[in-house]
Amino acid sequence: MKKIALLIGFLILAGAGVGYYLWNKPHPDLMRIEPAYRLTAQELFDAFESDENAANATYNGQVVEVQGPVQEVLVEEGAPVKIRLEGGGLLFGVACEMDPKHSADYAALQPGTRVTLRGECAGMLMDVVLTRCVLIAVE
Repeated sequence: MKKIALLIGFLILAGAGVGYYLWNKPHPDLMRIEPAYRLTAQELFDAFESDENAANATYNGQVVEVQGPVQEVLVEEGAPVKIRLEGGGLLFGVACEMDPKHSADYAALQPGTRVTLRGECAGMLMDVVLTRCVLIAVE
């Protein structure tokens, strides 16, 4: 009976250890991942604006590389920097939540600068949202 209890205890501990490892596993650096799609911020926004369901099926969860002019840089304490690219007029666009590991790369970006960013598409709220973004190029 003791052997069975020890075996069950060991299996529970091993399962908890594997679960903890998987939960805290770091995300891969998008700088090293080839994007599934390359397009302009305007093209990405238009795809979601015209048919959100089809765009979600195509882009959601995929690594996407977008190019366009910076509309604004939002810096809030305790939150990742967000860079909005022009794509949907004055109020909307492509919101890129930047990866804090690469903060030195995008610290000096100003509105109007043309950039290429790579991130994982998370769908559309008011803006098209990309997460874990990295700066690929400044033009």
